[in-house]
Amino acid sequence: MVAHSTWSLQGRKFEGMNGSRRLLILILFCMIQNQKVLSEYVQDGEELLPINDKVKEEVCTESVEKLPRLGSLYLPFAKDKDILLLIMIPTVLREKSGKPIDYLSRSLDSVVSQIVALSDRLQLHKIKVVVQNNEVEGNNSVFYENMQRFSNSPYVDFVEQQTTLPNPLPGRRDNGNNNRPGHRVRKQTRDVVSGMRFIDLSYSYKYFLFMEDDFELCDHGLEAMLYLINRATKRYESWIVIRASFGLNGILFQEEDIAELSKYLEKHQTRRPPDHLTTEWYAGETEESKEYVLQRTVVAFRYNILHHIGAISTLRKRSRRMEFPGCWHELMPPVVFSVESFDRQQCPMDDMWPCELENEVKQSQFGAV
Repeated sequence: MVAHSTWSLQGRKFEGMNGSRRLLILILFCMIQNQKVLSEYVQDGEELLPINDKVKEEVCTESVEKLPRLGSLYLPFAKDKDILLLIMIPTVLREKSGKPIDYLSRSLDSVVSQIVALSDRLQLHKIKVVVQNNEVEGNNSVFYENMQRFSNSPYVDFVEQQTTLPNPLPGRRDNGNNNRPGHRVRKQTRDVVSGMRFIDLSYSYKYFLFMEDDFELCDHGLEAMLYLINRATKRYESWIVIRASFGLNGILFQEEDIAELSKYLEKHQTRRPPDHLTTEWYAGETEESKEYVLQRTVVAFRYNILHHIGAISTLRKRSRRMEFPGCWHELMPPVVFSVESFDRQQCPMDDMWPCELENEVKQSQFGAV
């Protein structure tokens, strides 16, 4: 079975309908220039098998921009060229006693208000929020209410998704645990992957930020993110990620790495939850991820810039004894893993890890008497 997706961006549909095998492969592998891949795998029983490079080379002979519209195939809109930071917020319907719970409005308000406040300073650059509806089987009223509320906003796009990415364990209805994903968490991983790939083929952007729909951006959090991008780029020869919150949240990547990360998440979805897999990937904790990441720096910000407001998690059951850090609290284990955690002992005078120890000594010599 070949995987494909049906998407709608604010009412506009992009569909890959049944057709010839060549057309379906074309949809998968030639959606955009540079031959970025929508799905690297096809399903064969319970195995996920990579499609070989020869197949890609045979069908990806010209860019999608040169292809005509074929029947019910609608090609994506032209890429935006001036997005500095793209924030992806996946969302599903959350309910309590049969009534929808609206965290999304607070999340969006916290981000959009800061974008508006910084709009003059950003000048030619844009910050775009893409809200991805993963509620395929139910009516996500909160999503649609916010779509209407932000219908005239240039800062927010609303995307509906009906995913058919291959399920590696079809028919399995296991619950899993905090470290081993059950069927719902595996589905969430596939939803996240689909969203990442849609964004990658639909927008031209420089930086990508994960944000969950039950978090608020802390006051001045957007300024902090722009500061981190600038400082990390100047300080480190090459960085793979900037960690500024916890969970699948507050994780900042560069555009060039999104396709590879999405491939890794899809391939390993049965092994760990998506936030754990993401850390495993950028920390180079497996031979596969290490081969891609090489010596690029994992950057940890000292303070948390996103505040958890939800009580009902879509990812896993939270321990009642576990307290989440609030705004500007230090990000330390066990809230984040040690490999992505700020080291207060190494960098007592800094807000970013790893720090330049030589500079730390110089700064301490000129303290107040």
